[in-house]
Order: sequence, then C-alpha cells, then structure tokens
Amino acid sequence: STPKPSSAASDVYKRQRSIIELEGSNVKEVVKKGSPFDIENLEENNCCNTTFNGITITVDNIEQSKNKIRIISLRSFGESLYHSITDACLEFGYKAI
Repeated sequence: STPKPSSAASDVYKRQRSIIELEGSNVKEVVKKGSPFDIENLEENNCCNTTFNGITITVDNIEQSKNKIRIISLRSFGESLYHSITDACLEFGYKAI
C-alpha cells in the first residue's frame, strides 16, 4: 500500500535527525551551558532554533511541569551533540536510559 504523505514525511524526518530527550529539574541549566538562547522564556508546546556548542539544534519544550525537552539536530551531528550534552550534565548528574 502507498504510505500517506504525512507518515512518509515523518519517516524521512526521523531518519535524518537525532533526537535527545532531557528531563529533570536542571534541564534549563544544561541548555544554558551550551546555548545563547534564553530558555527561561520558552513556553510549553513551543520550539526554537538555536545552537548548542556550535551545533544547530531545535529545542522543543514538551512538558514545562516536568521540565522535559527534546533537542533535535541533524543525524550527522548526533554523536557530537550527545557528548556535548552529557558533558554539560556532569555537574548535575544524569542517567542514560
């Protein structure tokens, strides 16, 4: 069967991006360590484009009450972004799931 355009576009998007989800009380502090964007003003269910240690990212604020965000980058930068984020998290402690 032919896929619907929306599901096909979604599938292509997933293959071209790396998505890292962060949750916890220090999420905003972690983002501040590598990004010039003022994350304090990002409302729930909104997103923005910025950089994190020189890597272009999209920050998606999923649930403000749980301090839960997604950081999205091009797949080719995924490993570098992961290491940059885990380095920023060291001060606060982190658990990889």
